[in-house]
Amino acid sequence: MIRAIIVDDEPAARASLKLEIRLHCPEITIVAEADSALTAINTIQANPHFELLFLDIQMADGSGFDVTQCGYRAI
Repeated sequence: MIRAIIVDDEPAARASLKLEIRLHCPEITIVAEADSALTAINTIQANPHFELLFLDIQMADGSGFDVTQCGYRAI
C-alpha cells in the first residue's frame, strides 16, 4: 500500500483526483487531504508516514514549493 496526501485548494480537483486514483491505482490509499498551503504543512507534520504527495503548484496562500520546503523541514 502506498499512502498519499492530496493538496489542492479546489474541491473539485481533489474529488476528481481521488476518483482517478480509486479507479486506476488501487495500491494508493489517500491518508489525508488539505485545501491550502498552510493546512498542507500542518497535515504533513501530523501525518509524517506517507510516500506520495499530490500537490497543487499555485494556491491562494502559497505554492506547492513552499509546502515542500516548510513541511519537510518540520518533520
